[in-house]
Amino acid sequence: MFSELEAGARIGLVARDVVDGGAGAMLVWEVTGTGVDSTTLSFPGYAEAGVDILWVAEDQVVTALARAGDELAKVVGDGVRSGDILSFVMRPLDELAELGFEEFFERLGLSYMGACR
Repeated sequence: MFSELEAGARIGLVARDVVDGGAGAMLVWEVTGTGVDSTTLSFPGYAEAGVDILWVAEDQVVTALARAGDELAKVVGDGVRSGDILSFVMRPLDELAELGFEEFFERLGLSYMGACR
């Protein structure tokens, strides 16, 4: 799922209940030169999340993502389209494009609001 992204790209996933309550865990996927690392961190709030894209998901989607395995891209795409995952852009679009997010979103079947061409 992350093959389009460049090293340094970071995506955070946090349950909506955590965002609403202000405390809890955030899963962070970070693309490295050798693959993707996943880390669980304390969610510090939107401004301090330190990710490029932040996905805020309903509890049932967080559970589905944890079990998704090879179907992770499908579960994410379905969740964003249904509104069960809210996608927050935390960096300027040109910086996201440099990290490969345009192709990443296209692969998920989601629109990417890049510059007009």
